[in-house]
Amino acid sequence: MIRRLLLIFAFPLIAFWSLSAQVSDLVKFQIVPEVEGAFATYHFHVGGFQGIVGAQGTFTWDPDSMQFLEISHYGLPGLNSSSFNTLNAVEQGWLLYSWFYSQPDGVVLDDCDIIFSVRFAILEGPAEVNSSDEPLAIEFININWEPVEITALQVEVCDFTSSQHSLKVAQSPTLYPNPVFAGEKLEVNLPTEASSGSWKLYNSLGQVIDHSIFSTIQNLSIQLSPDLLPGLYLLKLLVGNNKSTHRLLIQ
Repeated sequence: MIRRLLLIFAFPLIAFWSLSAQVSDLVKFQIVPEVEGAFATYHFHVGGFQGIVGAQGTFTWDPDSMQFLEISHYGLPGLNSSSFNTLNAVEQGWLLYSWFYSQPDGVVLDDCDIIFSVRFAILEGPAEVNSSDEPLAIEFININWEPVEITALQVEVCDFTSSQHSLKVAQSPTLYPNPVFAGEKLEVNLPTEASSGSWKLYNSLGQVIDHSIFSTIQNLSIQLSPDLLPGLYLLKLLVGNNKSTHRLLIQ
């Protein structure tokens, strides 16, 4: 009887340890183009994707070379067309996305799984799709709400060994907690110590509802107003010469 009880209690502990061990500190990110006649589809692959609860990024291309058509192959739970900003932006040659997952164990994907694909019509030949640090730098967050290290490449075949073309991956500040309650403190971890900077908080109408400046810090604390209504906000940071924009969810 005692042995059975030990097994009953030990199994959940072992299962919990196994789940908690599946947490990435490095996500490999690869863009693989597939050209078919007058069309090109860029598949966004990942590797080392374990215990991930958040992702964001901005990608750009030459709009004179390729015309955006559609997004497909949504490979993350909850990722859909509303996760992408395609209104007007794609005409200028840039696409941004933001995704959050509410389950505590995060998402685990196999190496070379596709998280989404972007299809273009070729106008003057296929163009490179590159990352940009504005307005949303490439970022993945694990279940510990820690940003993970990223390697990003554009390759012919997903294999995580090629170094044909390295994309610029900018270090980006991270927010914790996010989501957060009105009236709480929001912690912002800056990638490097800032000699000066500023932040602005925008509501869904694009109105600045709070702002401040700071100097000589690496971890910024923002006291949120208790009057903030639940919803999605944008926090824009200027750290030295680097700008970044982050989605903030108020519960």
